[in-house]
Formats: sequence, structure tokens, C-alpha cells
Amino acid sequence: MKTETFKHSVEEIRELAYRAEITLRAFLDEFQRRRGGRGNFLDILKRCACILNEVVAIHGIGSDIKEINIKMDTFTRKLPNYGTRSLSEGDRSSFSSIAGKGLELRRTYSHTEENNFVGFEDDIRKVVASLLNENKGQPTFRAILIRGMGGQGKTTLVRKVYHLPNIRRHFQGFAWASVSQQWNRKDILQRILISLVPQENRDEVRRMLEVELVRSLHDVQKEKKCLVVLDDVWSPDVWEIIKPAFPSGENVESKILLTSRNSGVVSKMDDCFIHELKLSSDKESWQLFKKVFSKSTDLKIDEDRENLGRQMVQCCKGLPLAIVVLGGLLRQKHTLLEWEQVYRNIGSYLKGGKGINEVLAYSYQDLPYQLKPCFLYLGLYPEDHDIELEQLYLLWIAEGFISPKEIRGQETSMDVAQCYMEELVQRCMVQPQQPNEYMGKVEHCQIHDLMRDMCLLKIEEENFLEIVHFPSEENTSSSTAFGSSKIHRLAIYGYDTGDKFSSILVKLRARSQWVRSLLLFFDGRLFDQSSKQICFFIRKLKFLTTLLLERNFIHQNKRQFEKVIEKSIHLRYLSCKNCSIEEIPSSIVKLRYLQTLDLRSVSTIHIPNLLWKMEYLKHLYLPDAFKTERKLRLEGLVNLETLVNFNSNRCDIHDLCKLSNLRQLKDAHVIEDNREIINLCNNITSPNKKRPLSLQDSSIHFRLCSFNSEEELKLLKQLLTGNPFIKVSVITAHIKEMPTLSHDEISSSNLTCLQLADLELEKDPMPVLEKLRNLRSLGLHFAFLGRR
Repeated sequence: MKTETFKHSVEEIRELAYRAEITLRAFLDEFQRRRGGRGNFLDILKRCACILNEVVAIHGIGSDIKEINIKMDTFTRKLPNYGTRSLSEGDRSSFSSIAGKGLELRRTYSHTEENNFVGFEDDIRKVVASLLNENKGQPTFRAILIRGMGGQGKTTLVRKVYHLPNIRRHFQGFAWASVSQQWNRKDILQRILISLVPQENRDEVRRMLEVELVRSLHDVQKEKKCLVVLDDVWSPDVWEIIKPAFPSGENVESKILLTSRNSGVVSKMDDCFIHELKLSSDKESWQLFKKVFSKSTDLKIDEDRENLGRQMVQCCKGLPLAIVVLGGLLRQKHTLLEWEQVYRNIGSYLKGGKGINEVLAYSYQDLPYQLKPCFLYLGLYPEDHDIELEQLYLLWIAEGFISPKEIRGQETSMDVAQCYMEELVQRCMVQPQQPNEYMGKVEHCQIHDLMRDMCLLKIEEENFLEIVHFPSEENTSSSTAFGSSKIHRLAIYGYDTGDKFSSILVKLRARSQWVRSLLLFFDGRLFDQSSKQICFFIRKLKFLTTLLLERNFIHQNKRQFEKVIEKSIHLRYLSCKNCSIEEIPSSIVKLRYLQTLDLRSVSTIHIPNLLWKMEYLKHLYLPDAFKTERKLRLEGLVNLETLVNFNSNRCDIHDLCKLSNLRQLKDAHVIEDNREIINLCNNITSPNKKRPLSLQDSSIHFRLCSFNSEEELKLLKQLLTGNPFIKVSVITAHIKEMPTLSHDEISSSNLTCLQLADLELEKDPMPVLEKLRNLRSLGLHFAFLGRR
């Protein structure tokens, strides 16, 4: 009873905190409106006419604040009855040490293929033998299904097999597609075919209709030996629907490797070998625990810790995921007393047969308080989704999850967000994906199905987020989609279904007056009526701070989008990525709190030449193609940290040296004029009085330039070796020979990717290029005119 009362009190405090935030924003609205009213005679008349409304509004805000204070006093007096205490400075600072590790301790994560792999030797042998047809006297199979329960290591096993040298030698094409419960036929076929065709044909694949995808995928698997992995298949319908794209017959040497929790998914396949995974033995379980625990810690497992550890590991019932999470949890505990506390908290549940869920749930409870909302935010992404880390970090920042108190020295909020993610990875709650081969950074992550299930349960308990799927109306929340609890964050997925879509929005509207974050993910174009409904829905969200619009939204609705911007004055994050928007309204400068603006539209977009006035903007993503009056001004963006798609034809390159906080310059284009390159190199390659921070990661395209005279070759040499901030460079220019590089010049180069095109080289460039020690990727396109 006491626990239930405490739980109810926590829920009330949480709702009270949301209400306090809304009240403060209402007060700021009123304050800004009153300040804006000063000015000419007409403004004064308007103020006089509205004076009564202002008095009423201020009185209402004051009453709300008084009521909140009374309730907080009541809750504070009750806290000792529950055995709770206030956070001390020591408690708060203990987590600050995570962010305080600093940039020097950050490291790129290992690809999941190599992580936490113990046992499976016999499983690997059997699967490989089936794939290579090595079982003499036994029938050959076109498909192999790896079946096991969630968290048992199906994907880990398949990934290990997928990368084995003998498998890479045997097959000529490789493709991997995660299917999961929410799957789309065209998307799966497209992803597989893109992996199997040459790079230059991939754009053509993206334009194909479904019937063309089926035919092309069928043909390519007949022409060469391919290995296609279908990971996390849930329904037999998947194979029935995509079967026409996979050839059959004795002469077909391509293979299909599937993973599933249900052997019934291949019930309609005639030639499929089913391999059942076994749970880990006690010996393997302990080996796995020790491997996870010893990673990134010098702490030794003494006799007392081993005794406790073995008991907890044994109760994980041989499930690898539970063991990995337990190991990640305990490596954060440095004393025997802390180990005993973990054992007491989860031991009884483990012995009661609830081990798996309880280990996962306890890993969440043990998180520092700052990390809990960051973890819950992962629940808004679909199952098996590759989560873009940069976008996730920016959303965390916009939500206020990153405390300014944890930013130290020259670090930024993005640096602290990266530390948060590192901590989640260290605790084995998030799976990092393979690092970008050019930048050396991890750019995507995933969350395991079971961990996501636990995340969704916590989201429901804490009324943290509501997820609605169209057209099924399936939702994840603290109540039914049309219940009484207020929605604070709302994510909507699916595709437009016309009237049904609009009616659901109407029903959600009654509970959405406190929504602070709205994330919309749509497949395909919206109907005009639905687009209007969404715009109207957004305009009613007075306290919105985060607005993410993904894919084909508000096409041809300039005025509707303008009204959305005018009403969303609290926005900190606005993304129109992959949307069909023709023009950004000039009223966007009224978003005085905006920190992130992503304009990477699928069409050419008109941008008002007013962005320079948005002094609080920190992250600006320009579209590939845009129009503006004269060159786009950027000099006023003194807080800008990230700039993407800068183009010297459309922006003034001299503005870059005035961006004193710029840290990332990505996919920048410098066109035709060598003087622009000199300005770029001289102004932003190293710290100076105007630029206290130097760039960290940059990728720059130099197009239609000339490097033939002695001075021009010096400039080319500087581009290749003298700019440590440039990691990716694409040069399209007239060059007859490469410059000679000294040992010191070579050692200073940080180039990881170099693309050279249309150079007209008469001498072999390789004696120079092979000396660039950090180069990981080199592309030569119509670059060499000399003899072989």
C-alpha cells in the first residue's frame, strides 16, 4: 500500500513539474508581449485596449504559481515518510564526472560484430556447413533459419558468420535487411538490391517501382552467388510476400539466412534448414559476464565478487542479453558493498524466475537521473531502426536533457550528449553501429528488442511519451489513445488514410494542450486535407519546443506552414528534413529560442536572407539546392557550432571567419575561385582572436578550380596536408601533376577520404597519394591522362 501511495505521489509530482514549466512559459510569453508593445502611438493604443486582458492573464499565472508552491510544500513534507532524501551535491557531482571525462577519454565504439561474443562454435560450424553445402550426403538448403528467443544471440551469431573470411570468399554479393514487426515490402526489397548492385546503379534502384525491384533482385541472385540476411522476421507473411524476388531451383547458388523467434515464419518454405539455438551453459555464461565486465575497467573480480556474480549470472538462465546487461551494470559498481546492494535488489526476482525482465528494468533504475529521460527517448524510434546519433543528440538538447552545468571548458552540449551515449553503451543498454569509415565516428545506434520493450513499459509508467501508429491506431502511452491523461510528447508514424487520419487528430487534440514535442514520420505524400489538419493541430500547441517533420509534409502549403511558424514561438528544434516545402517564411526569425534548424528539403527551397538575425542558432543544415536574395548572410550567427551544405556560390565565404564558435563544417562547396579557397584556409583552419575554437570535423568539395601555376600548386599542397581540420576532401579541378610533399607535410595531413575528378594528370599521382598515412578512401574519376 505504501509503495502504491508513493508511486501515485511520484506521478503527481511529475505532472506538477510539467505544469510548472508550462506556467513559466506562459509568463515569458506575457513578458515578451508586453515588451514588444512599446513603440509608436498605435502600439500604445493597442496596449490600452488590452490592459484588462493583461491583468487577468497575469493574475491567472500568479494563481497557478501559488497553487504549485502549496502542492510542492505538501509533497516535501511527505517525503520523509517514504524514506527518501534530497539529492546532495555529492550525488549530483557523481554523474558530472561522466561528462567531465572530457574529449580525450572519448573513443569510437567497436562494431557490434565483435562485441560480447562467447561460445557458438558448434552453431557457427553447422550454419557455415549449410551455407557452403559441405554436408556430404545431406540435402542442400536454399535458406537457413536461426531460431531462438529474444536476447539469445541470433543476430550476433549471424553477424559473426556474415563476416567470416571463407563466407566472404565464397559469395559474391552480400545484403542485410532488418525486418521486425513494422515492415514495408518495397523498403526491404530496395535495401537488399542496393547492397547487391554496383555503386553507380543505386540511384536507379531508388527510383524503381516494386515490380521492377522484384524482377531485378530475382535476376541478380541468379547471375551471382549472393548471401541475403533477413534479420528478426516475425510473420510467415513476410516470406510469402517477398518470395517472388528470390529465385529457386537446383542451379541457384544464392542463399538466404533468416533469424526469428518463431520457426513458423518458414512454414511455407520447402527447402529451409532450421537451426535451434541453445541457451548458454554455466561456463559460457560466466565467460561472457567476465568479458563484458572487464571491458574498460581495471577492477578485478576477487573471491567475494565472484561468489555474488556467479549467483546472479546463474539466475539469468543462460540468456546472453541478460548476462551482458548485468555485466554492464556491475562494472559501474566499484565496491563490494555496491555489488551486495545489486544482489539484494534483483536477487529475489532472479530466483523467482523473473530474471530477464528484472535485470533489464534494474539497469534502468540504476541510471543516473540525467540519463533516464535520454534512454526513454530511444523508445520513440521504430523497432530495429538505425537511430541517427547527431539527430538524437540535438533532440536531447532541445528537450533540456543536457544540463549547462555539465559543460566544461571548451566542451559543447553535443560533447556532453556524446558522453551520455557513451555511458548508455558502457552499460550495454544501447548497441552502437559500425563507425563511419571516413570520419571514424559512430553515427548510428540501435536498441535491442527486449530493451526497447522495457523502455516502452517505462514510457507508459511515467507518461513520458505517446506513440501513435497509422492506420492501425496502435499507441504506446499511459492510457488509451483517447483517454484522459495529458500528452507531453507525441510521435506519429504511418501513412495517410484520409478521413480516418483527420478524425484521430481531432480526438488527440483534447489531450495535447501541454505537448512540448511533436515528431511526425510519414511514408508517402499526405492528402491536402490531412496536411491542413496537421498544420491546424500544430498551431494549437502553444508550448511546443521540438517539431520534427520527416518526409513529404505540407507540400504546396506555404501559408499553412507560415501560420505554424508564427504560432510556435518556443521552438528550439525545427526539422523539415526530406519535406516538400517550397519556401521558408520570413517569420522564422521570430523563433528567438531556435537552436537547431534543418532545412534539407527534397526540392529547391527559397530561404529569406534573414537567418543571420537568429543569434541563438547553433546548428544550421542548409538544403542542397536553395534560392535567396543575393548571397545568404551568416555573419550574425555568433553561436553557430554546426554548418552543413555551405556553398560559396550562394553564401559569402568571408562570413565563415566571423562564426567564432563553429566546430563542424560539413559538405561545404567552394566553387571556381581559388581566392575563395585561400580565404577559407587562412580564416578558419586554426584558432585566432576572432575564432577561439578550431574546427573538429569538416568535409569540403573544391570544384572547377585550377592548380597549375607554382602558387596554385602551393595551395593544393596546403589542401592536402596543411589543414588538420579537413578529413574529407573532393577536388574537381585542372591539375597536370601532383605537388611534391615533404615528410613533415605528410605527417600533418588528417585526410581520411580524397576524391579526385577531371584532373588531366599526365604523371602517375600514386607516389604522392600513397604517402598520406591517414587516407582510408581514394577515388580517381577521369583523373589520369598519361600512360599506364
